[in-house]
Amino acid sequence: MKKKKILQKILIILACLVIICGAGFGIYVGTYSHAGDYAIACIDEPEKNVTVDTSTEGRIVFYQEKNIKAGLIFYPGGKVEYKAYAPLMTSLAKQGILCVLVKVPCNLAFFDVNAADGIAEEYPDISQWYVGGHSLGGVAASMYAYDHQDELAGMIFLASYTTKDFSDSSLKAISIYGSNDGVLNMDSYENNLPNMPADFTEYIIEGGNHGQFGDYGDQKGDNPADITAAEQWEETAALISGCIEEDYAGMDWDSILQLTAPDEIGVSLDDIKEEEFSPYEGLNFSILGDSYSAVTPGYWWSDEEYRWWSVVAKRLKMNLDTNASTFGIALNELTDEPDDLGNPDVIFILLGANDYAKGSTITFKENYRDLIHRVEGNYPDAEIVLVTYPYYMRNGRYEGAVEYVNPIIRELADEEDVKLADTEAESYDNIIDGVHTDPEGSYYLGNAVTESILRRTVGVTQEEADASQEAYYWKRVMKFRKQNEERDPGCVLFVGDSIVDFLDRKVYYPDLFAAQQGIAGDTTARLLWRMTTVYDAEPSVIILHIGANDIMVDDRSTEKIMENYDRIFAGIKENLPDTKVIVESIYPGRDGTYYQWADKQDRVVEVNSLLEPLAEEYGFTYADIYQYLVDDDGLIRADLCEDGIHINAEGYEIVSSILRPMIN
Repeated sequence: MKKKKILQKILIILACLVIICGAGFGIYVGTYSHAGDYAIACIDEPEKNVTVDTSTEGRIVFYQEKNIKAGLIFYPGGKVEYKAYAPLMTSLAKQGILCVLVKVPCNLAFFDVNAADGIAEEYPDISQWYVGGHSLGGVAASMYAYDHQDELAGMIFLASYTTKDFSDSSLKAISIYGSNDGVLNMDSYENNLPNMPADFTEYIIEGGNHGQFGDYGDQKGDNPADITAAEQWEETAALISGCIEEDYAGMDWDSILQLTAPDEIGVSLDDIKEEEFSPYEGLNFSILGDSYSAVTPGYWWSDEEYRWWSVVAKRLKMNLDTNASTFGIALNELTDEPDDLGNPDVIFILLGANDYAKGSTITFKENYRDLIHRVEGNYPDAEIVLVTYPYYMRNGRYEGAVEYVNPIIRELADEEDVKLADTEAESYDNIIDGVHTDPEGSYYLGNAVTESILRRTVGVTQEEADASQEAYYWKRVMKFRKQNEERDPGCVLFVGDSIVDFLDRKVYYPDLFAAQQGIAGDTTARLLWRMTTVYDAEPSVIILHIGANDIMVDDRSTEKIMENYDRIFAGIKENLPDTKVIVESIYPGRDGTYYQWADKQDRVVEVNSLLEPLAEEYGFTYADIYQYLVDDDGLIRADLCEDGIHINAEGYEIVSSILRPMIN
């Protein structure tokens, strides 16, 4: 009997211990660090160009839609909610690394060391896979890696180490910790360093601490950081990306960019018309930029003929004062006040690609904004012009830079009320080393900057316009601006070339509150220069007629004409979203008393066939005037046109009879 009672007491005691231990464990695992508000926002409201996929239970995937270079499966730190690492995963995704953030039981990675199982197989297009983690998560990740070395490229340890022996392994290992880390056991860290593989790199983030690899607040025992969490995320992402893309990390520019200009590139500064009018004539300009603008002896862009700013100087009749550009410079490295720009009237800023390449994207926009303010403070009388990059880059860390940087530059130009030279060509053409343009691309960049400036020019004086061979063009632009100031919003606005210029609207549209902005000889390209005058008119209806001179005079390619139409339509849609738009077809032509272009009528038909669906895509009305003016030979009716292109009074009557019902 006594033995039975003793056994019962023992069982009771054991049961109590189990209950106490279970309760203690429950309390232990139930007390963990929750993800901060910013981390949650990175998941619920992802940054531009980053996709966040939460559709699979137990993981969150961060990636950009294209240019994915590697994959990373990330284990969270001990007793830290896995979502806390969303900001770091976002920074890595923007570097071209698809990141899979895994959820582990009780927020302890040791309970699911194999959380990475099967993930890489779901992304067969990604050839390089890494596993990694923070603190205890890094230790667990290395345990998984030990049994899957043939499937992986390497391991990433954030304030962590491995207890497994990888000394004979071919894997790459990256270790990163902060100089102010108060949690990482440095004795254990150093004692386990011999376990690292031969391809091992260690980085110390100056001013970083333990907890700022995630967003979960202060961690007990940790030391305060001397840098912000955003800075620690950016630097960590840049270091990881740089090691994964080792071929491009710390590029040896001297060996990569020994470029020389080809003998013939098909363009020359001699092609630029000396007599072209410029409202900037005689002014000084300076440049603040990176290698796109830096003068480097031995490279083609050091040859004057191929510098983009030489084109700007010649076309705008300006003088280069100071080129304060630096090879490889990023915004966050411009710590000094920019006070070495000389005495400029205009300052061009072309920066940002290196920020993307170095992982400094989280604070990129504010760094750029701060630079604008500093430049404005030091040069209050200078006009600031932000320049976008012309061509997409495809060299390692720079791949995706233009797509990321240019939209932010456009936003800043609008928000800070500074000028924008938007040069983006949306192509990989003329990129010679994956990053920089070839000479022809540099020539394009100079012309694109010039045209962006001219089409947004204000304050042209009558005297300046009269002195130019393009006097008629600029007189008309100034007249449009003056009329915009004097006229109430809501007019029916005719926009286009000589067909609009020569229109007598009082005869053909006497009952309309109408205005016209037509310039004889205008093209789709030149119309882009003056679209601000269209926006400023605030019309209720736009009737657009443009394109004949592109074909007849400039012999512009159909592809380029349609690209210009697209830009015109997009500008109207963005700036005048409530305006009704009627897009006229290009009229037919013939060989007449002055113009001969009967042999180009197939081009007119081709462009019109593409113009109609493009107009409909933007929700605009397409007016097929062509069919009412053409004869059986595919030419404009002889009784409607004498000179080969311009319609007579009967022609205007036909056109107005078609357009009036559409307008009403």
